[in-house]
Formats: sequence, C-alpha cells, structure tokens
Amino acid sequence: MNANAVTRFNVIDKRYTSFYTDAYRKKASSESLHSMERSKTEKEFIQLLTDHQSKLFAYIYSQTSNSEAANEILQETCLVAWSKRQHFEMGTNFNAWSQSIAYFQIKAYRQKKYRDRLVFDEDIHERMKNTADSIAEEHDIRKEKLNKCISLLQEKYQNYVHKRYKDGLAVNQIAELENIPVNTIIQAFFRIRQKLTECVKKVEVSS
Repeated sequence: MNANAVTRFNVIDKRYTSFYTDAYRKKASSESLHSMERSKTEKEFIQLLTDHQSKLFAYIYSQTSNSEAANEILQETCLVAWSKRQHFEMGTNFNAWSQSIAYFQIKAYRQKKYRDRLVFDEDIHERMKNTADSIAEEHDIRKEKLNKCISLLQEKYQNYVHKRYKDGLAVNQIAELENIPVNTIIQAFFRIRQKLTECVKKVEVSS
C-alpha cells in the first residue's frame, strides 16, 4: 500500500471511528435519559403507594375484620402492585387501581385459608365453581346498597364519610377542618359503621 493510500485509509478509519463513537455516545445518553425517566416514574409510583397505604389497609380490613390478615394481604397487594407498576397510567385513579388488586389478593388469601383448614369434597368444589361467577354481581349490589345507605345518613355523617374515603383525609385532618376533637370524629365513625352495617342488611336495591 503506497503512502497516499495509507493516508486515505487513515482518514476513512478516523471518520468511521468518529461515527461509531458519536453513535455510542448518543445511545448511552438516550439510555441514561430513559433510565432517569424510569427512575422518576418509579419514585412517583412509590410515593403513590405510600400515600395510599392507610386507605388500602382500611379497605382490606373492612373485608377481613382481622388486623393480622389485613397486614399480610396489604403486603402482598403492594408487591403485586409494584410488579404491575408499568400497567398503571400516571394521573389516573390510583386508589381504584390498587383496591382492585387488593380485592383479588383478599380472595386469594381466603381461598388459601380454606385450603389449609378444610378438605373439600367434590360437591363443595362444584358449588364454589358455580357461585364464583356471581361474586362480581354481588360485589356491585353491595356497593349499591352501601351508596344508598350513605345517602340516608345525617348530612354531617355523609360529610365525614366523603372527607375520609373520597378525599382521603386522615381522622385528625377531618377533626381539624371541622374544629372538633379527634375523639369526637372517632366516635362518629364508630356510629357510622354501625348504622351502615345494619342498613346494608335491610336496604333493598334494584337488581
């Protein structure tokens, strides 16, 4: 290879080297930016999960009436929510999304407890299969009954329920807004639960 050819080869080689170096830098920069965006999204998701812990626990406890079971189910719900975080669209209703996960974790917990405690015969298995399809419908009916019963509460009680479960305020925050003692709010919610429990048993809704 003569000197001119060597010179041209070196120039071409430097150009290709520069091209691939620039391409690598752009790719690394893009990957770094993507990593930063993903990290930011995950931090926002963790914050949402943290902010909704108390509401999630309250929902799970209302379905189990067992604090130990509620804590166990809450942890499983958080793990599942984290594994499915890419399916959650930021800005949408996180409370509804996370409670739907909790709903299925509660079902799984109950099924596990049943399996641990009992040996089912084929007839019971068949009945469970036949009733599984009606769970969603029963859930909707119970929700409709609950909404109707809430509408029958005194206006101040409706206000407390709205602030606690729709606005997501803690009991002490409600007490501060209403300018009344925290214990008064706690007692109010105790009475509200009693009234709603009795009402849901009796009230009729359109099927």
